[in-house]
Amino acid sequence: PLYSSAASDVYKRQLLFCSIFLSSIGQTSLTFKPENECGKDAIIVNSPTWNNGSTPINNPNPDSEWLRIEAWTASSNGSPEHDHRALVQFEELKTITNINLISATLKLYAYPDFPYANGGQAEVNDVEIFRITKSWIEDQVSWANQPDVDNNISAIIPHNNNYDFIEVDVTDLVQEMLNDPAGSFGFLLKQIDESPYGSMNFASSDYPDYERAPELIITGEDIEFTDFPTEIFPTSDTTLCTGLGLILNVQDDFANSYEWNDGSTGSAFGTSIEGTYSVTINYNNCFTLTDTINVFYQDLIYSQEAFSTTDTTGCITQPLTLDVQNSEAVSYLWSNGSTTSLLEVTDAGIYSVNIILENCLGLEGSINVDFEDCNFCLLYTSPSPRDRG
Repeated sequence: PLYSSAASDVYKRQLLFCSIFLSSIGQTSLTFKPENECGKDAIIVNSPTWNNGSTPINNPNPDSEWLRIEAWTASSNGSPEHDHRALVQFEELKTITNINLISATLKLYAYPDFPYANGGQAEVNDVEIFRITKSWIEDQVSWANQPDVDNNISAIIPHNNNYDFIEVDVTDLVQEMLNDPAGSFGFLLKQIDESPYGSMNFASSDYPDYERAPELIITGEDIEFTDFPTEIFPTSDTTLCTGLGLILNVQDDFANSYEWNDGSTGSAFGTSIEGTYSVTINYNNCFTLTDTINVFYQDLIYSQEAFSTTDTTGCITQPLTLDVQNSEAVSYLWSNGSTTSLLEVTDAGIYSVNIILENCLGLEGSINVDFEDCNFCLLYTSPSPRDRG
């Protein structure tokens, strides 16, 4: 397999984490801090400038260096209002399969170059953080299609005008993410009061100084991870019997996209043609894994008849079951299209079957089925007295 990554060597070696720290008391601290190619964050805005929120501002993203969370106006007279929210997802969190979570901290750096950085002009700029429960795409998300959130649990960044790192306790939110990894897609940050004026602005994963990118620090015990894949296909070659189709299924819960050598983009690829097939799986636009498999076909060798007789008769009052079950069978194909080992018939006629066994051996044959009236009357006569004697 071919492995390539836009992340640092440390990022690759440490199973998608920038660092893993083992403390002296048996606790483990994990720091999630993806670089700009790997980071997933975006801002959404509700403003007439962006078609009242229906246009994504992240494709291309002119504000890619910061996460803007504010309620402001576009002019000095207070109109029109515009609201900004930020989305941040640490997708590598899903690689944790078991943990006794002790704490989780979200670390953000106030964007220093913004005119009113971190709400310098705002008297009230408290921010609330929610768990996102629906999938979103970084360069397509907008105010209009923003994902749902869980409103039952949140964390608060209190009013702050400092240009420095801010640390937020998000333990409860992360615990919910760990409890429901399939239904968790990061954090949404918004002003608690989305009426002017309130603003906090933080460096995003695209900020030039990587040290100021968003971080998620997790501390816990008994941590287990999903093994990072080093190959896609379990073997480099496979041989099938002529007439059989092959489905190459490379579904991966951590994958963002797939691309096969013919340009198709599904997680599964079907073929019945001999050849070489390759697929590249993209993980969060951060690294890719490419693997190739050679598919060969072998002609079938038919060794014997599928039926032990050429004719059979059933009763017209009930269906007749034709049974060709074979413990070495790979597939069955009847003349009527059925693909099971048992075929229930109610009409007279000739039925044929093709059975493919392991090692490309085959059975085939036909049987003539007829039906007759099996009802009859049994006349019982009592013995005569003479006979009794």
